[in-house]
Amino acid sequence: YEAGKVAYEVQCENAVGYTIKVVQNDNVLTLCEVEAFGSPTSSHLEWKEPQRTSSWLVDMEAAPLQIKTDSTTGSGDMVNVAFVDMGIYPAGGLKLYFSNPMQYELRRCFVDEKLPLNNVPVGKEKVWTVYRTADSVKIECNDVVVANFKISSCTHGERWVYDRDISKVIFDADDTASDVFRQRDGNCQDANDSRGAAYRGYVAVTTSGRECQRWDSQKPNHHSRTPSRYPNSGLVENYCRNPDGEPSTWCYNNEGTKPRWEYCKVPTCSVLGTQELRGIWSTTKKIDINECATPGFCGFGGTCTNTAGSFTCICPSGFSKGSDGKCQDINECSLNMVGYNKCLLQSELGACENTEGSYRCRCLSGSYVNANNADKECIACNCNRNGVTSSVCDGRTGTCLCNTNVGGADCGSCRTGYATFPYCNNCAAGYYGRNCGRCDCVDSGVKAGYCDANSGECQCKDNVGGTRCDQCKPDYKNFPTCEPDVKDGTLSAWGAWSAWTDLGKCGPSYMKGYNQKRTRKRTCDDSTKNQHGKSCKGEPLEDEETRFRDVCKHVTKVFIDLPDYYHAGTTADLWMGVRQGSIQCKTTRPTWDAPDSGAGRYWRNGYGCSNTFDSTKKVDVYLYSDSSNDVYVTKMGARIGSVDKTWYSSGSYTAIDEDEKNGWYTTTS
Repeated sequence: YEAGKVAYEVQCENAVGYTIKVVQNDNVLTLCEVEAFGSPTSSHLEWKEPQRTSSWLVDMEAAPLQIKTDSTTGSGDMVNVAFVDMGIYPAGGLKLYFSNPMQYELRRCFVDEKLPLNNVPVGKEKVWTVYRTADSVKIECNDVVVANFKISSCTHGERWVYDRDISKVIFDADDTASDVFRQRDGNCQDANDSRGAAYRGYVAVTTSGRECQRWDSQKPNHHSRTPSRYPNSGLVENYCRNPDGEPSTWCYNNEGTKPRWEYCKVPTCSVLGTQELRGIWSTTKKIDINECATPGFCGFGGTCTNTAGSFTCICPSGFSKGSDGKCQDINECSLNMVGYNKCLLQSELGACENTEGSYRCRCLSGSYVNANNADKECIACNCNRNGVTSSVCDGRTGTCLCNTNVGGADCGSCRTGYATFPYCNNCAAGYYGRNCGRCDCVDSGVKAGYCDANSGECQCKDNVGGTRCDQCKPDYKNFPTCEPDVKDGTLSAWGAWSAWTDLGKCGPSYMKGYNQKRTRKRTCDDSTKNQHGKSCKGEPLEDEETRFRDVCKHVTKVFIDLPDYYHAGTTADLWMGVRQGSIQCKTTRPTWDAPDSGAGRYWRNGYGCSNTFDSTKKVDVYLYSDSSNDVYVTKMGARIGSVDKTWYSSGSYTAIDEDEKNGWYTTTS
């Protein structure tokens, strides 16, 4: 005990577990009060209200931690409790998320990874029991196991913190769900639980010393008290339980069938004692002790100077005087100290290890070592958290460690050829295949997707073709617009007109003329037509033209030419027949009455011929005679309208024989 500048020794007897208060009166030290921790009747099972950010002493290696909540699933509330060892070093922690469904997270075991809570009982009031062993963390809710996690499955680099013994718990400021908590004696029965229905300890032998049978086993004793039928009774392993209201805890006999079952003997949880600690009056003499005579008295290389009734220590850098005046190491890793801040403890990106007179940083994922201040400072990685691996960045250089197919200095975008950040598992437009190679296509000829994501086949725009989409399809022109190239069927030029064809003929006396027509033709060639063009087959391929021929005329005159005087003349009556095809007529008999006036032309009217003839065509003439005497003729014919139609003798004259058997003679025009 130290008071003022005088050092004293106080020896206390029977003081284990108690606080001793002493006061100084001159040279006399008086023991005036002794006080026990807690009330003499308070049970260690008493529920306490957690004070956020304050630490509470526990021993989770000896007994589980229990937390009561009344938050509802989906409310967004959270239990957030940190585990700490006897110093200030973390020993893990637990978060319970009242999401839907509920989840949990082991602090410093994962990086923002939530695991499901299974088979959480329905209801608002819940008692959570957290068991911590050397290799696992088990969570029960209302005596139902909802999680049992192996520490070896941690992926975070700080799982080693779970090797530390838990001596304190701290409910964080953002804990919105924890109502009260306590540390349950895991292997005793609450004094208020006379039948042991709430007992969840580890006693597994009967009162006679027989080993208990597992509740989930039907050998050697078949039974109906199974975990599935009594899910809220804690029927785990082969521990003693009371699921059905027996006077005490019990279990089935694992060593045989006789007896089938027996009661267990479970100790009752104790309460603190009430023994009285009596003070002992004593006196001491005032003695000046030379503390500096002891080598290394100040510790850690501190310089000691003795003073009257005391001493003074001058401490080297990295150390400070403690409450006892001696040098003690400054814990640079404590809250807001240089190591705490430089090692990024608050953001959980580094771990600080206190050393004598200094500290050492161990940078975790998400930070890297300051190369200019080795082991003394962690710098947060300047990376996009969505695009990096769990290590975030290189621990020495700070280079961001990108996920597969992710690129950029901060891993904030997909590598060239990839898309859908942060997954980057699809090829970007213009790339294809497993390795997202660039499409071999002409940009101006492809659609927005460029090419098939699997085969790399170029996806051409409409009317564009070619393996690289670099040309127009057939029947299109002007790449890359590739508008239709219209080609119609080909019509030839009109051919020559045909000869006129008569559509009628002369004959009747009233006929003035008749119609004629002529035609011309052209051909259609559809071999030149493409899909955009027009067929020429629907076009007229034959043309015709008609005209009226005013050529039907009457026989106005007939004539014969006689040769020289010697041969001229006859004593016979003569008349003439005129024909043109099927049209035929005769002049009135006699037209000539024995013409014998000598050589020359003898004209007569064409009386008797009422039919009309085509004045543009030849006619046949027939000279009739009523005598067998020859008639010598050099020419003969008829005037059709105003056109003379003449037959010419092939010699100097032609002798036309008797009566009507002379024959028809065709005119030359």
